[in-house]
Amino acid sequence: MLGILVAMALNACSITTKPSAEALTALDHPPPVLQAKLARLLPAAVAWYWQTEQQYAPQGRLLTAKEQAIATKLGIVHPKQVRVVIAKNFPLPQDPELRKNAQSYGMGSPFVAGFTVPLNLYKLNQGQVCG
Repeated sequence: MLGILVAMALNACSITTKPSAEALTALDHPPPVLQAKLARLLPAAVAWYWQTEQQYAPQGRLLTAKEQAIATKLGIVHPKQVRVVIAKNFPLPQDPELRKNAQSYGMGSPFVAGFTVPLNLYKLNQGQVCG
């Protein structure tokens, strides 16, 4: 489960197919090298995640009534807290190892048009990333 959360934190991916029992077991019991990597990166990832949320939330707009209805249907518990942020740039993590790993998962790619950080939905203007 931790592997799924880290992957989502690093590149805002979503799972579109149900993982196999073998895949779930591998996530529950990652190899020691991965456990060590997670121990190094997770604190920096969480700090970056929340810093980004706090930095950009004031710039966002609340969901419209129609968007709140859609969010509720999608299972969002508190749609009135969600904000949509239109950003020309989105900061990559400053931690060098975390940044390298985030980029290896596609963060910072000009092909990324948007993603989420807890309660913010980011739409990147021209898919640019700063930092």
